Amino acid sequence: MRAAARRGEWHGSTGGQCSAYQQANLVILPKEAAVEFAAFCTRNPKPCPLIEITPAGDPEPARSAPGADLRTDLPGYRVYRGVSSSNSGAKSATSGATISSPSCSVAA
Repeated sequence: MRAAARRGEWHGSTGGQCSAYQQANLVILPKEAAVEFAAFCTRNPKPCPLIEITPAGDPEPARSAPGADLRTDLPGYRVYRGVSSSNSGAKSATSGATISSPSCSVAA
């Protein structure tokens, strides 16, 4: 699945496509928000289990998906910038720590 996304051959949802693997979502946050989000996940392990935190700028989730590249191995994503409860919608990317969590954040 990652290889197909990397080659640009897969553009749809990955849900249900790799039943032997854990399905996850990806959250990329500015460094200053990453610690608070990780604490939230730690306090809410059932709905938001934390799979991995990568160092800022590192695109490889080395523990959960060695060799993967978060920049190319996801078929699609939504990016939000400056979003609050009263401001939502697709915006442009921000850099920071990468947090992978099945319910709150990469299909590995």
